Amino acid sequence: MHQKPDCPHRSGAMCSCKALDFSRGEEVKLHFLRNLSDMKLELSYNTLAVPAPYCLCVAGTCETCGGRLCMSIGMPAHLAGDGLLAVVLHHALHLELKCSDLFVELFHGEDRPAARLWLESLEKPGSKRALPSHEVPVVAYTIVQTGADVDHGFFPDPFTWGCYLSLELARERLAELIAEEKKTLSGRYDKEERTDDCWEAYEDGYAAACFVRIEILSSEIVLNRKGGADGA
Repeated sequence: MHQKPDCPHRSGAMCSCKALDFSRGEEVKLHFLRNLSDMKLELSYNTLAVPAPYCLCVAGTCETCGGRLCMSIGMPAHLAGDGLLAVVLHHALHLELKCSDLFVELFHGEDRPAARLWLESLEKPGSKRALPSHEVPVVAYTIVQTGADVDHGFFPDPFTWGCYLSLELARERLAELIAEEKKTLSGRYDKEERTDDCWEAYEDGYAAACFVRIEILSSEIVLNRKGGADGA
């Protein structure tokens, strides 16, 4: 979740809930889901032709303190033109931004005619673009680290490295965390296994008692017409 001055959009007062520990990603995610109201999308970019740097956020108001809540949505790199329009529309539909005017208004004034023409081209007779239902599931991806070392009495609690609305972005961060963790491991961790969403290093023949695991866990967020969100 963004904190001022990270948020590239409007400079309204950010959420100031004193009990919230911004260093704990899972706690921040739950606060966002439980307290977000007046949900909307906000887009910042340069131009349609050369949009980078760009940022798409789900934003709204904290029902507890009245401050601004904002969480960025990971988007692929090197988007431009129709590619940027398509990705923004994809997320707009998931958030039930059904009015074409609301989609078009995400863009700069000089780009809105082009955005409207592009959208109208999708709505021509024969187009089967479906609008979302009353409740729309959105998947969130949380990176969690666990481990143990029985010989040294090391049993840390699971640690959350962050929550993402983009699997691609979560996987990029997972790769970075794996590289960092490998630098700290001793020679005891002589075996490792890796998939797209999970990495584990352990001592051969002693895996249950000496291991470290970093993985991406998915959870479903249900968004409704009122802009609320519930974990599923």
